[in-house]
Amino acid sequence: MMDIHTHILPGVDDGVQTYEEALAVLKHQLQSGVNKVIITPHVHNSSQKVSSKEYVKLFADLKKRVEVDLPEMTLYLGYEVKFNQEKSKEYHNFVFQGFKEKYLLIEFSVQNKEPIHDIVYNLVAKGFTPIIAHIERYLYLDMFDVERIRSLGAITQVNSGAILGLDGKQFKKQAQKYFKKGLVDIVASDCHNLDCRKPNLMEALKKVPKDFKMKVLEV
Repeated sequence: MMDIHTHILPGVDDGVQTYEEALAVLKHQLQSGVNKVIITPHVHNSSQKVSSKEYVKLFADLKKRVEVDLPEMTLYLGYEVKFNQEKSKEYHNFVFQGFKEKYLLIEFSVQNKEPIHDIVYNLVAKGFTPIIAHIERYLYLDMFDVERIRSLGAITQVNSGAILGLDGKQFKKQAQKYFKKGLVDIVASDCHNLDCRKPNLMEALKKVPKDFKMKVLEV
């Protein structure tokens, strides 16, 4: 099983801060049944602590240590990019590494309504496959909006915390609506630590509709 949205690169954002913490989170993932993890540190987000230019080296260092300490785990480098029109030309630098398609995990403002349809259209036209991070959080979207976003070529991702009711009633209700209509492609943990934002993907998958089939990203 693969978790495509995590914050396990130490010290770069509001996720784990040390290698020891990262290893503990990855061990928890492995024990739960997740053996492939995409590391997706924040980009263009206020929680970002270091330049994204440093992520490649920091990831390489993390992967090298994990290959020794937890060889059963496979890591990939990705990014969670906050939409920013002024910096959209940089997006080719932030696709998931090692995959057949140019997957781009992208998040939007949860407060200010953004033209997600238009953004998706433009990204797909440029060869990207947008993955909309935690789509249940954008309460300004309705069912028709999400249907349209998917029809344009985007992939929808829901957080495991929303499914489990850990992110609030509104997000749980929104996620349930999307599952009922078959509008969810991927569930991911968006884990940040072992405390308040845990790697609970496998736990959440026990709560989703039986007919749900997780979309698999091609390596």
